[in-house]
Amino acid sequence: MTTTSRSSGLLMAGFLATGIVIHVGGPAAAETPDRLGAAEFAQAPADATRRFDITAQPLAEALKAFGRQSGWQFSYPAGLTKGLRSQPVSGDLPPAAALRILLGGTGVSWQSTGPGTVA
Repeated sequence: MTTTSRSSGLLMAGFLATGIVIHVGGPAAAETPDRLGAAEFAQAPADATRRFDITAQPLAEALKAFGRQSGWQFSYPAGLTKGLRSQPVSGDLPPAAALRILLGGTGVSWQSTGPGTVA
Protein backbone atom coordinates (compact mmCIF):
# COMPACT_ATOMS: atom_id res chain seq x y z
CA MET A 1 0.00 0.00 0.00
CA THR A 2 2.78 2.40 -0.74
CA THR A 3 3.07 4.75 -3.64
CA THR A 4 5.94 4.93 -6.08
CA SER A 5 5.39 8.39 -7.50
CA ARG A 6 8.06 11.05 -6.85
CA SER A 7 5.70 13.82 -7.95
CA SER A 8 2.67 15.16 -6.13
CA GLY A 9 0.18 12.38 -5.78
CA LEU A 10 -3.33 12.48 -4.43
CA LEU A 11 -4.07 9.92 -1.75
CA MET A 12 -7.59 9.36 -0.50
CA ALA A 13 -8.63 7.29 2.51
CA GLY A 14 -12.17 6.37 3.40
CA PHE A 15 -14.21 6.13 6.57
CA LEU A 16 -17.68 4.94 5.59
CA ALA A 17 -18.90 7.69 3.24
CA THR A 18 -16.30 10.27 4.27
CA GLY A 19 -12.58 10.32 3.74
CA ILE A 20 -9.10 11.69 4.21
CA VAL A 21 -7.42 13.40 1.29
CA ILE A 22 -3.63 13.31 1.43
CA HIS A 23 -1.31 15.25 -0.87
CA VAL A 24 2.25 14.01 -1.12
CA GLY A 25 4.21 17.19 -1.74
CA GLY A 26 2.99 20.62 -2.71
CA PRO A 27 0.22 22.59 -1.03
CA ALA A 28 -2.94 20.81 0.00
CA ALA A 29 -5.77 21.55 -2.39
CA ALA A 30 -8.56 21.57 0.16
CA GLU A 31 -8.84 24.43 2.62
CA THR A 32 -10.61 23.02 5.67
CA PRO A 33 -10.28 23.59 9.41
CA ASP A 34 -8.60 20.17 9.66
CA ARG A 35 -5.88 20.79 7.08
CA LEU A 36 -2.71 19.14 8.34
CA GLY A 37 1.00 19.48 7.88
CA ALA A 38 3.08 22.34 6.54
CA ALA A 39 6.24 20.36 5.96
CA GLU A 40 7.31 19.89 2.37
CA PHE A 41 7.67 16.35 1.14
CA ALA A 42 11.32 15.60 0.38
CA GLN A 43 12.20 14.68 -3.18
CA ALA A 44 12.35 11.01 -2.25
CA PRO A 45 10.14 8.07 -3.18
CA ALA A 46 6.90 7.93 -1.20
CA ASP A 47 7.98 4.55 0.17
CA ALA A 48 11.29 5.89 1.56
CA THR A 49 11.54 5.34 5.30
CA ARG A 50 11.18 8.17 7.77
CA ARG A 51 11.57 8.32 11.53
CA PHE A 52 8.26 8.22 13.43
CA ASP A 53 7.67 8.80 17.13
CA ILE A 54 3.92 9.23 17.67
CA THR A 55 2.27 8.24 20.94
CA ALA A 56 -1.26 6.84 21.23
CA GLN A 57 -3.48 9.94 21.44
CA PRO A 58 -6.65 11.49 20.04
CA LEU A 59 -6.64 10.71 16.32
CA ALA A 60 -6.76 14.36 15.22
CA GLU A 61 -3.56 15.10 17.17
CA ALA A 62 -1.89 11.91 15.95
CA LEU A 63 -2.66 12.83 12.33
CA LYS A 64 -1.09 16.26 12.88
CA ALA A 65 2.04 14.57 14.25
CA PHE A 66 2.01 12.15 11.31
CA GLY A 67 1.80 15.09 8.89
CA ARG A 68 4.78 16.80 10.50
CA GLN A 69 6.89 13.64 10.63
CA SER A 70 5.99 12.24 7.19
CA GLY A 71 5.86 15.48 5.23
CA TRP A 72 2.44 14.44 3.90
CA GLN A 73 -0.32 17.05 3.87
CA PHE A 74 -3.97 16.10 4.08
CA SER A 75 -7.43 17.20 5.09
CA TYR A 76 -10.55 15.40 6.26
CA PRO A 77 -14.11 16.13 7.40
CA ALA A 78 -14.15 17.65 10.89
CA GLY A 79 -16.20 14.83 12.44
CA LEU A 80 -14.05 12.01 11.07
CA THR A 81 -11.75 11.76 14.09
CA LYS A 82 -14.27 12.54 16.84
CA GLY A 83 -13.87 10.10 19.72
CA LEU A 84 -11.15 8.09 17.97
CA ARG A 85 -7.66 7.35 19.30
CA SER A 86 -4.59 6.41 17.34
CA GLN A 87 -2.20 3.54 17.81
CA PRO A 88 1.39 4.46 18.69
CA VAL A 89 3.91 4.51 15.84
CA SER A 90 7.63 4.36 16.50
CA GLY A 91 10.63 3.58 14.33
CA ASP A 92 11.92 3.98 10.80
CA LEU A 93 9.03 3.18 8.45
CA PRO A 94 7.65 4.13 5.05
CA PRO A 95 4.89 6.73 5.62
CA ALA A 96 2.20 4.40 4.24
CA ALA A 97 3.14 1.71 6.77
CA ALA A 98 3.20 4.26 9.59
CA LEU A 99 -0.26 5.54 8.59
CA ARG A 100 -1.62 1.98 8.48
CA ILE A 101 -0.34 1.39 12.04
CA LEU A 102 -1.56 4.77 13.29
CA LEU A 103 -5.10 4.15 11.99
CA GLY A 104 -5.26 0.58 13.35
CA GLY A 105 -8.50 -0.08 15.23
CA THR A 106 -10.06 3.29 14.34
CA GLY A 107 -12.35 2.13 11.55
CA VAL A 108 -10.59 4.54 9.18
CA SER A 109 -9.21 2.53 6.28
CA TRP A 110 -7.50 3.05 2.95
CA GLN A 111 -6.00 0.96 0.17
CA SER A 112 -3.81 1.54 -2.85
CA THR A 113 -5.70 2.06 -6.10
CA GLY A 114 -2.72 2.87 -8.31
CA PRO A 115 0.52 4.83 -8.41
CA GLY A 116 0.17 7.83 -6.12
CA THR A 117 -3.45 7.12 -5.21
CA VAL A 118 -5.31 5.28 -2.47
CA ALA A 119 -9.01 5.16 -1.63
